Amino acid sequence: MSDLPSFLLPKILDAPISWGPDIDPNESTISEAPYTPFSKFDRIGKVADWASMDGSKGQSDNKGGQKGKQSRDMAYQSYGSNQDSTFAFQEADNNADFSLVDNRTTAAKKAEINARAASKRFNNNSTNARRNGMQRLGRSAPQTKQNQRLQPKKRIAFRRANNMMDYKKMQKARVPSIEVGKDWVQLQEIDFNRMNSLSFEEPSFSEFGKFGEILEYKVALERITPKNELPLAKPTAVRFNVTAIEDPVMSQIADENKAKVFVTDAVLTTLMTSTRSIYPWEIFVTRVGDKLYFDKRDNGPIDTLTVNENASDPPNEYSEKSNINSSSSLATEALEINNRIFLQTIDPKLVIKAENPNPFNSEDSEVLDDGCYVYNLFDLNARVHDDEQDDTEVEATTDCIMAVRSQIDAVVGKSIDNTIMIRALNQFDIKSQGAGGVIDWNTKFITQRGAIIATELKNNATKLGKWAFQAYINKISSLKLAFVTRSNPRNNEGFRFVSVINFKPLELINQLGFNPIKAWGIVKALTDLCLNLDEGRYVILRDPAKQSIRLYQTPNLEINTTEAETD
Repeated sequence: MSDLPSFLLPKILDAPISWGPDIDPNESTISEAPYTPFSKFDRIGKVADWASMDGSKGQSDNKGGQKGKQSRDMAYQSYGSNQDSTFAFQEADNNADFSLVDNRTTAAKKAEINARAASKRFNNNSTNARRNGMQRLGRSAPQTKQNQRLQPKKRIAFRRANNMMDYKKMQKARVPSIEVGKDWVQLQEIDFNRMNSLSFEEPSFSEFGKFGEILEYKVALERITPKNELPLAKPTAVRFNVTAIEDPVMSQIADENKAKVFVTDAVLTTLMTSTRSIYPWEIFVTRVGDKLYFDKRDNGPIDTLTVNENASDPPNEYSEKSNINSSSSLATEALEINNRIFLQTIDPKLVIKAENPNPFNSEDSEVLDDGCYVYNLFDLNARVHDDEQDDTEVEATTDCIMAVRSQIDAVVGKSIDNTIMIRALNQFDIKSQGAGGVIDWNTKFITQRGAIIATELKNNATKLGKWAFQAYINKISSLKLAFVTRSNPRNNEGFRFVSVINFKPLELINQLGFNPIKAWGIVKALTDLCLNLDEGRYVILRDPAKQSIRLYQTPNLEINTTEAETD
């Protein structure tokens, strides 16, 4: 019987103080094996770190990429990469004297150098083309370098035109046009959204009479172009703008009990365009018996002409009074230009007298440039509708007739029925703050006339809307709009004509985005609201900080002695 195979159990490593093999390092078979330092927190994504010494190179070599924080935080960093690697390749000593020998001909080397230089120029030109956009054919190298020098200026101009980085500008808070008294009582606040929902059919009207004298318009001025521009004359016309409560003709209408509400066209159109206004204004409301008067303050916001009020960056008000491009200086300049242009566009030799004399000018006065005044009576007895409420109507007052005083500037063709209105838009320094991104009228008016008109419709929507409604409610056939620029952009003393454009009042209203039905709805709603007030003095104030108007009761307030707050 053969011997059975023997089987010996292997030695068991028993740790006396813990479970598992002995922790004596001398017994380990891998204690002498080389290794690379590692950390348990290393990212697991690579089998071998072949480029551990250049782990962040890809991040730092990116064109336009930030260095520093981005390379420190985002680049892959291997634990222990700053230590010498045991497995790194060690260059042998026998390769130290090894070198390559260039056995190519001189012509071949020169051809390769030229090819590399041409390829480099092509790549540079392609990069510049991508950066600069579409390039014209045939542009030379000096022009390309000049275009590169202009790139920073173009970026600055683009930011200004698109109002970028507005957060860096110091925006001045607007204040009310007059200081709200401590004893004033706020009766109501109406936001613009509610006002825009009102509607009222255009009321019928009858003419009470024409007063004064009217002159004929010089049609030859419409042939003016930037190539044959005309200097603006310095004499200034005399224009009366008496309040409704001081108008003698309004007093006559009130005594004859032919109207209950009295207003001038300047105040009326301010209400019509109130939802598009930006600058603050005020309208004084006087309740005397059963009569209602809407008035303005002499030399107040309604008497001035704003410039670029609706621009995305309107002109600012500066502490220096000598700044000719501030909002107040530009308003004074616009008013002066309109008075001067009116006198230059009429023929003093052709005078047409109305059936009644001028109520504000004595008969022996030699002032003939004041224009003609027309008094119309509008029937507001219907009810105003609110679009936000179905089949509902705002409470109205019966027997509501509104007397409106309008003004006619001139006539065409020696007929008092063919009336026109003359107004002017003025351009100041196009590089100054508040210019509104306008195009130079002196050089671009003929080639870019449509763009110039569109820019003015956007920047001066409120002012143009007032003029258009003044002409529309008075049934004026044409609005002559003159374009006037400074002779020197840095001097507001000399001006010159650029062109004159005709507008139909209703067409201009539609182009500006106004609606006569909505405009009359605002007027009718405020009229009904004020007719329900007690006798006394009130103020309608355009809130400078919100899109709304406020109605205040103002005891013991005089219209033309109120201290005004300048913006």
